[in-house]
Amino acid sequence: MQKLSGSRIVMIFTVLLFLLFGFASLSPVVRLFYSEAKPYKFFGYEFRSTFDPIKIASVHEVELKTDQILTAKSFKVVLDLPYSGPEKVRQNIYGIIVNDNGEIKAYSTVCPHLNCSVKWEEEKVDDQKLWCNCHNGAFNPKTGNVTAGPPPKPLTRFVIETREDDVFLLDIGGA
Repeated sequence: MQKLSGSRIVMIFTVLLFLLFGFASLSPVVRLFYSEAKPYKFFGYEFRSTFDPIKIASVHEVELKTDQILTAKSFKVVLDLPYSGPEKVRQNIYGIIVNDNGEIKAYSTVCPHLNCSVKWEEEKVDDQKLWCNCHNGAFNPKTGNVTAGPPPKPLTRFVIETREDDVFLLDIGGA
């Protein structure tokens, strides 16, 4: 059996490090072309967030004003979400509530392109009022679908429920 020289070991280590870096660098590229990719999909692990309903707004905070058909309000909640097995990690979840002519919806404000922040832009046309300034991506507030820019998929829609005069967050959409 041959002994490995020191320079051969360094070369093998360098090649392995280069391959590891290459695979890690491909993750965003794969996500761009495979927009349905989910974390841990290849390991068969997917979690669902479970929490008690959280009040995120009062209905009057997103009431339509005269001659408006759309209005919105941002919100933030803090949740303990699954991290690794039974471990949990405290996360800030940012969202936006949209009143679409009386129908209240909620979306994540994390852009699916590069995780930039999506915000409400009153000056934009109706189907582009949810806007990401990183690469000029826009989303339709009625559906969450992409209407401009590079985002590969729609905004994540949160599950909400209106009880009397309050809006409650029920689910953020899982993984």
